[in-house]
Amino acid sequence: MTGWQSSKLYFALRGVASLWLGALLLVLLLLAMACATVYESTHGTEQALHVFYRARWFHGLLFLLGLNILAAVVVRLPFTRSQVGFVLTHVGILAILLGALTTKFLGLEGQVGLAEGDSTGYFGTGENTLTVTNRGQQTKSALDLESDIFGGFVARNLDHAPSLALNNVRFKIDRYLPDSTLADQVTNDAPHVHPAVELSLSKDGGESAAWVFQDQTTPFGPTTATLRIFADDAELQRMASAEDPEKKQSLGSVRVVYEGVAHEVDIEKCQDTAVLVEGANLSVRVLRYLPHATVGTDNEVSNASPQPVNPAIEVELTSANVVEKRVAFARYPDFQSMHATDSNLNDVKIVFVMTQAPAPRAPVEVLAGPSGDLYVRFTWEGTNSVTHKLTPGLPVESPWPGMQLTLLRYFDRARTTRAMVAVDSPRKNRVPAIRVSATAPIGTQKIWIQRRRPGAITVDDVTYDLIYDDKILPLGFTIGLERFRVGYYPGGRRPRSFESRVVFTDPQTGRAETRLISMNHPTKFGGYNFYQSSYSLEGSVPVSYLSVARDPGLSIVFAGYIATMTGMLLVFVARTRDRRRTQVALPHGGAVAAQSGPRNIPLVVPGAECCTGGTVERRSESAHSRKPAQREAIH
Repeated sequence: MTGWQSSKLYFALRGVASLWLGALLLVLLLLAMACATVYESTHGTEQALHVFYRARWFHGLLFLLGLNILAAVVVRLPFTRSQVGFVLTHVGILAILLGALTTKFLGLEGQVGLAEGDSTGYFGTGENTLTVTNRGQQTKSALDLESDIFGGFVARNLDHAPSLALNNVRFKIDRYLPDSTLADQVTNDAPHVHPAVELSLSKDGGESAAWVFQDQTTPFGPTTATLRIFADDAELQRMASAEDPEKKQSLGSVRVVYEGVAHEVDIEKCQDTAVLVEGANLSVRVLRYLPHATVGTDNEVSNASPQPVNPAIEVELTSANVVEKRVAFARYPDFQSMHATDSNLNDVKIVFVMTQAPAPRAPVEVLAGPSGDLYVRFTWEGTNSVTHKLTPGLPVESPWPGMQLTLLRYFDRARTTRAMVAVDSPRKNRVPAIRVSATAPIGTQKIWIQRRRPGAITVDDVTYDLIYDDKILPLGFTIGLERFRVGYYPGGRRPRSFESRVVFTDPQTGRAETRLISMNHPTKFGGYNFYQSSYSLEGSVPVSYLSVARDPGLSIVFAGYIATMTGMLLVFVARTRDRRRTQVALPHGGAVAAQSGPRNIPLVVPGAECCTGGTVERRSESAHSRKPAQREAIH
């Protein structure tokens, strides 16, 4: 045993070089890659790279494996001739890991998109950057964004986010969303009255929600919904208590307000003859009842259908020698005042108080009054209506089995705005977004920017264009697309292959080369490898996307492959040679064939020992050097 083999470092490395540790690390890596394959099939390549192959724990496993292999080589110093294959195999694996590490830190990878006739000298990398441009002065500033944050799959607020300054404005990123979409959001801050309710329809754990606005029919789960607002609570209560819209009921009454005093006359009483209004020096007569009143372009009121969709009455008022006709709408009691006309009876107001429930506009109707009471009326396939009182947050049963309706919110001044919202589970083709705060001496403004979708913000009367996109790097030459072709499978339009004929131009020499790049047939130019990755249609124009890569670790990886295969071959040859040495030479020319299982070892010659591994070990002391008494004892 040498001094090196008796040192503490040697024994520490023996523990790191344990075969059991290496086997455990290999099993963990195989399990991780198997899980990554399954995960990639459901979540896409980008998420699989982030969760597995680019994760710190995966890099840690590779580091431990490399350390285990390196220790297994070091503990065998100094090497013998029989260990060449073993050492070469392990050194080759270390070279493969080193090449992968070189590619990670020194390699470049990106993409370039070209339409036919286009050319460029730049390509976009997978790294993220924020570029801000002063639209007027055309000055710009760019900020590189950390890939672990702005390429990740976790939404986060950024209290210590990077920032950049352009002119006297500072742009800072304060929030990141891994996937985003533009959606309508409803707020209760409209400048005018605009009622709306948010409803939820749930069944078997699933839920669908929608905002329903006044007098609008909105898709709502498997059906539609609308919101009706009534002028007074008495009318709302009559509507809510009407269980059968087809049931014969009174048409309602005419409310005559004269000098602040209200008088009501049933419509049925004044349809055929004029009725004198008590306390007022006038009479009222209903000339027409219009269940579905519409106003034409000539302001003439006519009836569209027999269904009570928009009930109205036309009345005749008579006072002394004055006769006047008016139209009163049940759902619009202030219609006459809003459309004022010349009248000799300005001190008289006519209101149509309807008792008959109007025909439902949707299977789900929310009824609301001025005091805040809310009801929901369900009508389905001509059946009788079912009405429930609504309380925010409390579900009510619907006519449909297992389905419950819940009133979530009621806004009286609802306003719809487009807002950026996070997607809970990032999609395969996700769209990350960042929120940028622009701070100037006059104040701070915020804007959401989605990746590859430019935005603009005006600060202190200056417009700035913002884009959150790939980092752009120069190629050192230009690449142009001459032609792009897609091959289809016979009898259909399913793409089978696609190829791009490109032209590379060296700006220093002016030399141009034409190359054909297709699937599984890349090309190399200027130190970059170009691969045909995909294509898209922008309108009717096809755009070819080429992957661009510079891989300085590729030659190291290939050298590692060669060394590993050569070392494994040497180990195989050495093992085969040892197996062929199955005969062991004994003294006086005797030979014993090696055999598996128990062996009979003849003690023919004094001093001979057991045959192990096909070789004969002899004592350093020969039989002839022993004393006579010892020889006799042996015999």
